[in-house]
Amino acid sequence: MKFVLVILFGVFLLSCNNKAVKCDLACGENTHYADETECECVCNDGYILSPNEFDCIKENVDLCIDKQCQANATCDSDTGECACNKDYVLSPNGADCIKENIDLCIDKQCQANATCDSDTGECVCNEGYTISDNNKECIKNIENSWYKPNSKTTWHWQLTGEINTTYDVDLYDIDLFDNSKELIKLLHDDGKIVICYFSAGSYENWRPDKDLFTADDYEKKLDGWDGERWLDIRRENVKNIMKKRLDLAVEKKCDGVEPDNMDGYSNNTGLDLTYEDQIEYNTFLSTEAHKRNLSVALKNDLEQVNDLVEIFDFSLNEQCHQYNECDMLKPFTDADKPIFNAEYDSIYKYDKRNELCDESQSQNIRTLILPMDLDDEFSISCDVINE
Repeated sequence: MKFVLVILFGVFLLSCNNKAVKCDLACGENTHYADETECECVCNDGYILSPNEFDCIKENVDLCIDKQCQANATCDSDTGECACNKDYVLSPNGADCIKENIDLCIDKQCQANATCDSDTGECVCNEGYTISDNNKECIKNIENSWYKPNSKTTWHWQLTGEINTTYDVDLYDIDLFDNSKELIKLLHDDGKIVICYFSAGSYENWRPDKDLFTADDYEKKLDGWDGERWLDIRRENVKNIMKKRLDLAVEKKCDGVEPDNMDGYSNNTGLDLTYEDQIEYNTFLSTEAHKRNLSVALKNDLEQVNDLVEIFDFSLNEQCHQYNECDMLKPFTDADKPIFNAEYDSIYKYDKRNELCDESQSQNIRTLILPMDLDDEFSISCDVINE
C-alpha cells in the first residue's frame, strides 16, 4: 500500500489509495506522525517531550542551561524551574527566597501607632487605631464619642440674621457658612451645643464653595427657593464637596451638622434618583460625619426613618403636626433620640398654640413655632409653654 504526504495551503493531507485524510495538525521540529493513517505527532527517536508538553527535546538535555535564578535559589533540572535552596522559603511577595523563620520586620520603620507584622513584613495599625484616608497615618478610633442629644434636649433654630445668643436652651442650630468660629466659641463658652446647617442635597449659587460644583452635578430648580437646584447625589464630586463641608464644620468646632434636602428621591429633581440612591447617600453623610466626631441630623425624609434611625443621632423635621406625620418619627423617640420639629403656620402662633404644644409634649417632640425665614423674628417653644 502506498502513502503520499501532500502539503496544500499549509494543511497536511494523507492520501491512501487516492482517499485523502485532512490533518489540521502540523507536526513541529523533531516530531513526526505516529501513524500515517492518524493525525498524531510523536517525538523522533532520541527525543522526549519537554516539561511544558509542547516541544521535543533531546534526552538528558540540561533544562537549566542559561537559567538565571534569584539569590538563594537553584534551578531544578527536572522541571527547569527555580526553587528555593534548603532552609529557605519563598517570601510573601513571591519573588525572593528568604531564610525560614526570618524576622521580616528587621529594620522596618513603621509610622506612629503602627507595628510591623512579622508574618508579612507590613506595617499595620495598632489596636484602637485605623488607617487614615490617605493611607499614611494611623488615627485613633472614635467609638461613638460624638455628641448625642436625648429626647429631652431643648433647642433654638436660626439660619438667617444676627444670631440671638440669649435663649436658655441646650442646643443651637445655625448656618455653617454664615457664622464665625468666634460666635461658635461664644456659644460653647455659654454651655451651648452647636449644630451647623448646610444643604447636602441642593446646589446654592451664593455659597463660597459654589465653584467646586460642575454643571453635571445638578438639575432642576427647587420649587420656591431661588438659586437652588437639586444635586445628583450619586456623583463623586458632590460627595467630595460634602466631605469638605464636614471638614469645615470640624474646623469651626461645630458639635454636629444638619444636612438639608435629604429626600431628593421623593421630589421632582430631573435626576431619576431611587430610594436606594438616597439611602446610600444619607448613609455616606452619616458615616463621614461620625468619622469626624460630629453628631448628625436626619432632616425630614420621613419615609426612610426606619432604615436610617440607627445611624442618625436626631431628627430635624418641619411641620409634622401640620401634616399629621409625627407618628412616622416615633422610632427616634423610641431610641431616646430627639425629634426637633418646627411649625410655621400662623394659626399655631395664636389660636391653636396650646393644642399644638399639648400634642407635641404627649409625643415627646421638641417643637418650636417659627417664622419661615428662620430669622428669629419670633420663636415660641412648646417646652417653655408647658413648663
